[in-house]
Amino acid sequence: MEEILKDFERIPDEVAIGKVKEASLEALATHHIDLTRILGEQRRARENRLVPEYIEEFFKRSAKALGIAMKRQDGFWHVTSVPFEIRNQPYDLKAKFGEVQREYSKVSFDKEKAFKGQAEFVAMGHPLLEAVVSAILSRYDRIAGEGATFLDPAGKKDGIIWFFEGKIKDGKNITAGKRLFAVYQEISEQALSFVNPAILWDFKPLNKEQSQASELSRLTDADTIKSFVVTQGLGNYKKELLERRQRDAGIKKKYGIRSLESMILDSDAKISDYETRRMKGENIPEATIQNEVRRREDLERKKQRLLKEIEAEVHLYATEPTIIGAVRVLPGKMQGEMIADEEIEQVGMEVALEYEKRQGREPEDVHLENLGYDIRSRDEMENYRYIEVKARAREGAVALTPNEWLMAKRLKEEYWLYVIVNTATHPELYVIQNPATHLKPEEEVSIVRYIVKDWKNKSERAN
Repeated sequence: MEEILKDFERIPDEVAIGKVKEASLEALATHHIDLTRILGEQRRARENRLVPEYIEEFFKRSAKALGIAMKRQDGFWHVTSVPFEIRNQPYDLKAKFGEVQREYSKVSFDKEKAFKGQAEFVAMGHPLLEAVVSAILSRYDRIAGEGATFLDPAGKKDGIIWFFEGKIKDGKNITAGKRLFAVYQEISEQALSFVNPAILWDFKPLNKEQSQASELSRLTDADTIKSFVVTQGLGNYKKELLERRQRDAGIKKKYGIRSLESMILDSDAKISDYETRRMKGENIPEATIQNEVRRREDLERKKQRLLKEIEAEVHLYATEPTIIGAVRVLPGKMQGEMIADEEIEQVGMEVALEYEKRQGREPEDVHLENLGYDIRSRDEMENYRYIEVKARAREGAVALTPNEWLMAKRLKEEYWLYVIVNTATHPELYVIQNPATHLKPEEEVSIVRYIVKDWKNKSERAN
């Protein structure tokens, strides 16, 4: 690749350089510039990234368990004391992430807020957070293996959620990708399905006295779950990675191999020209010919090496998934008007989807994926709405799950709350943009929900 790029720079015409780079140079990169794909990947990253609120909540809980002293100060966190055992990290962790300090005077888990407030930005890759993760895994690894018990306040789940790490490797034995799979197993029917791991945020952890984690070992065959992950999960993940790598391989073949072959032909022509001129009596130094022969051989080696590299990169295989842990989920019971009714919820979804279509947008129903919103909708200008739908037979307060509330805070202006009331008679739709800014919910710890009573005062009638 370097040889090819050097030749581009030798072109004397600046206009020609620009045209060549525009047409080919970008495409020679392993991940060439495909604007549509990049924008799509940025959108997916925005939807799926580990949001600062998750990291902050994890850190707060971990700090309490590990004896890290911290306090709120002027909208930021002041980490006043980091224990020696957290700072005393192995050499490889220090070399990779850096030293952990004894104290951090101003910390934020939000990048934008940290930048504006000139605070220490703590995220994955920061030495403090990596040290905390390492300490938590080390201290609680055995306990995590024993399982845990959670309560589903909505009363919809009665089963087990299994967590597996799936890994795909390539022909060079390099990890092409890793993914966390969460498999929900119903107790009654033993049916298996994938769920979003973030679903745990919407459940209430139970203490040891209430735990039924001991049931896990007798309720299922772990090999059956593992097989499901391999066939239904890793297979699709491998296909996803393979499509991406085949696209990149095609680019490397089209531009990288073709360019190398062109340079080899040029070198062959030079060698032939030198030999012809020598036969005609011209004094061509042997060193000149041998230099070009060596250059030609070097180009051929690069071509073969690139071909092998391309072949290895598209040869993907799944390794055996590793079980990380499992949780028993027990059905709870909502009180009064907070009780979910599938028929009412279905009416609400239909009203919301129909409204989006009338507005000229393309809505996608994703409510079964536990993403923190029910509908992903986009218009012709690629503007997105992430819509959480709440439906009521008459009127009343609505309940948001922790995951829904966190996503509302993360997506801000792109997040919408659609409330449909009077579904049993004449459905009325009310919409609220950026509910995290405009609503002040009451956190109901006992049912792990955020109750919004004054939503109507902040909403706009839409139908």
